[in-house]
Amino acid sequence: MWNKEEIRGFIVFVRLDLYNNGLKCGGKAIQKRMREMEIIPLPSVSKINRVLDEEWLTYKRTGYYPEEFGLR
Repeated sequence: MWNKEEIRGFIVFVRLDLYNNGLKCGGKAIQKRMREMEIIPLPSVSKINRVLDEEWLTYKRTGYYPEEFGLR
């Protein structure tokens, strides 16, 4: 059984792995991969999407980059 921070880490890892391999990397795809990895508890798709949003991993981003928003 994994704790919340470890689950969050798995979500980020799986998202980046899928993205780097040119595969679909949305919430459903991440949940499917985590199910295959037998991660328990398996987070819901909505939880996965919240984590992606909080970690700036949406819209084909790979993280938060201030220059993307004209900040430095």
